[in-house]
Amino acid sequence: MPRMLIAIVVLAAVVGGLAMGARSSSQQSRRVRAAENRIDSLEKALQVARNNAYAAQYASKESERLERIAAIKLQRQLASARSMNDYAKAVSMDTSASADRLRDGLIVATAQVDSLSDLITEYAATVDTLRERHALERRAMAVVLSDADSVIAVQKALIATLKADRCRILGLPCPSRTQALIAGVVLGVVLR
Repeated sequence: MPRMLIAIVVLAAVVGGLAMGARSSSQQSRRVRAAENRIDSLEKALQVARNNAYAAQYASKESERLERIAAIKLQRQLASARSMNDYAKAVSMDTSASADRLRDGLIVATAQVDSLSDLITEYAATVDTLRERHALERRAMAVVLSDADSVIAVQKALIATLKADRCRILGLPCPSRTQALIAGVVLGVVLR
């Protein structure tokens, strides 16, 4: 009779553990599925943010290339303007220069100033575009980092949920189905 009582108590504990484990398992499964769905949506947002960041990066690189080209044009025009300035000074210093020669020198100098002014305006616009694209790139990278942090936070929460939601009976971990089957077989053999 005491063997039978022990067997019933052990069997009740195993069945109770399995029932609690099944209930806990279904709650845990729902939480895991919800976390996985949240992770999936966050990963999709992260991928979109990455694509936007890459596009901003390429646009920024293109603006850098255009700025270098504009800077080279401006430097060449400045060199040409310096030589024209020297010519205009020479003509203005020449006391024997005719009015036509002075007028030609003035026309050349004015053309150089106009050309230089246009290139400076173009260069300033190129630099403004470059600054805007750098700012867009920085904002896009901030979004990527924020989205990545969100994915990591949800994954950490999922791991914590999985660790904390383990079934326990009298402070001991619940047996797995395989362990319960083996315990039942051993108990059946012992009680025979």
